[in-house]
Amino acid sequence: MKNFFSRHIRTHSLKSVIICYIAIFSVISVTILSVISYFFMSNIIVKSYLSSYMKSVYSNFEHTLTNTLTQINLSALNITTWQELYTILLNTDMNAELKRQTIEADMREFLNNHNMIFAVDIITNSGEYYRCSKNNLQLPIISDDFKNSIVSSAMTVGNRPILYNGEYYIAIGNKFYNYYNSYDVGYLVLYIKESELYSIYQDSVLEDSVFFILSDNHIISHSDKSAIGSMVYIPTELYNDKKLSISRYSSNIIGKYQLQQPILASEVSIVTILSSASLFNIVSKMERYTIIIFTITLALVLIIAFIFTQSLLNQYTRFKKNIVEFTYDPKKKIRFKSSNELHELEESFNVMVTTINRLMKQNSIANEKQREAEIKALQAHINPHFIYNALDSITCMAKMANQPNIEKTAYALASFFRIGLSGGERLISIRDELEHVKSYIQVQQTRYPDKFDVEFDVPEELLNCKIVKITLQPLVENCIKHGFKGIPYRGKITIMGTKDIESKYIIITVSDNGVGFKTSPLFPSDDTSSGGYGVYNVQRRLKLEYGENYGLMYEKNEHGGTTAIIKIKYEIN
Repeated sequence: MKNFFSRHIRTHSLKSVIICYIAIFSVISVTILSVISYFFMSNIIVKSYLSSYMKSVYSNFEHTLTNTLTQINLSALNITTWQELYTILLNTDMNAELKRQTIEADMREFLNNHNMIFAVDIITNSGEYYRCSKNNLQLPIISDDFKNSIVSSAMTVGNRPILYNGEYYIAIGNKFYNYYNSYDVGYLVLYIKESELYSIYQDSVLEDSVFFILSDNHIISHSDKSAIGSMVYIPTELYNDKKLSISRYSSNIIGKYQLQQPILASEVSIVTILSSASLFNIVSKMERYTIIIFTITLALVLIIAFIFTQSLLNQYTRFKKNIVEFTYDPKKKIRFKSSNELHELEESFNVMVTTINRLMKQNSIANEKQREAEIKALQAHINPHFIYNALDSITCMAKMANQPNIEKTAYALASFFRIGLSGGERLISIRDELEHVKSYIQVQQTRYPDKFDVEFDVPEELLNCKIVKITLQPLVENCIKHGFKGIPYRGKITIMGTKDIESKYIIITVSDNGVGFKTSPLFPSDDTSSGGYGVYNVQRRLKLEYGENYGLMYEKNEHGGTTAIIKIKYEIN
């Protein structure tokens, strides 16, 4: 069999060989997909089973809850059919206290005959309020919002249960109509314990599941009493038209069933959240067996594929070895042994490498020339206005005959030019760069006395390190010209230097307490609040000298002002 495949590879193109192998793997892939399809089919069966189970649970809950609400509704109807009660309520000649005692006596008799109801409120349209309760419950009067939600004779379930002595009470309101003459008396409110609703489903709650009852999307009954009264929003996309969503790959199974009862004016729903892990234990076992079979099948496929492709890979391995040898010794002659398209690839690669070596050499020479030309061009962009401003200062001082100041300014200016030129060198020591900045500052402090101070904090060990010359002066100039423009206080410039632990790079910062910047000074702009081309040229020269991982960046200080951060390589003279 090995000789057969070897002859097949040598006598056929790589394209035909690859197509053959793809056909083999396709057959295997179809087999694997069939197994996976069986797994998904089993998942669909489980979903159908869970749907039936959940429907039966909801049906039982709905029946019990509906019966409970129906009994409460019948109790409310019982009150509204008391003709004697209407007579007392509408009797304007009767003493108010006697009227209250008579109504409360009737309500007390009603409460003794209805175990589920713990308090009754009657609120007339004229503002009269009557209450009777068991165990002297001191519940607050219903809110105006709940009163306004009672719009018909249907039951309105309050969505804000009342906590009293550790027990929640749910208010259920009705319009108080006189059915004999259709006269609107006012409102009737019955109070039941939340525990009455909780008892409906507490024994049916499964492990790792949560059942609760909503009224207008507010929890009115829950096993966790701290959740009662909170609002719950369940997007409709989480459950389908049958009010159930089951997903094998979700953490929970959410079911919502809304009671469709004509006696209800508010939306009452039962919500169930089940843990999918607890319901898919059987499927998980089936998955484990499927995964084992899939793993064994995959291992066999890989072994077969390795055997079939080994002969083809031998040619590529030989090609790779020739390439490695060629990189170490380009003059060494490579002997090709392939007999298909790989032979042409090897020859083309040999020609390509020769061409690339020639082009890289030419490109390296061109880049070096371009780099030197750009550095010289950028260094030629030094702002000449500084020279004119310095000479103007010396002239003014000469007219005033202030000889010491003229001497200091002239000396600083001479030092500035001497270090700035540096015999054409592009790199100078940080010590000389700081002297260059100090000479510039001496001249500017002569022009702008008492406008700003400068503080230096550069360790002695960094002073002999190399830096691109005229790096700090444009940044200090930017602080004076733009950072301190229009400020009502004395400016301050701080120049600090540090190095990293491994001494690979140096960080130099130039900070000021000025007005900050509106746009980044790193880009040339005509805006007077930006740094112009001076800062931009510093960034270009640093990038050209040290590479893209080094250079200049700006950030705003927390308490005002700007900090320029320079990152350069750690190089000592």
